[in-house]
Amino acid sequence: MRSVQRTASPSRRAALAALVGGGATASAWAVSFGTARLVETAFPSPDANIGLGLFVLGLPPLAVPLVTWWWLRRTGVPAAGPVAAGTVAVHLAAIATPWPIIAAAVVAVGVYTGAAVLVVDAALARRDRPIS
Repeated sequence: MRSVQRTASPSRRAALAALVGGGATASAWAVSFGTARLVETAFPSPDANIGLGLFVLGLPPLAVPLVTWWWLRRTGVPAAGPVAAGTVAVHLAAIATPWPIIAAAVVAVGVYTGAAVLVVDAALARRDRPIS
């Protein structure tokens, strides 16, 4: 197991976390739509392919927290698991908005992830502060 250096400033970690959250969301949607396009090209269907539609809508909420967690751990963010777990609720809430689904999800998850890392950093700094 390799040690994780947490020498980056909280604002830098929050910016990296926002990029990670938004990037994970965008990549999950890209893989979802790309796979659907590939399947539809290989096996054309004259009617609606309900199973493929469920795959397109079901993959991102499952993949976003996993990819986010993995990248947050690689960038040295403390409490990456709870932060990544919260992306599911934010992602599903963003999908339910009337705005364009992908853009709303990417922005919402990115903002949430950055803000959550700032909160975690503040909580850890307060916990580690010497008692005066």
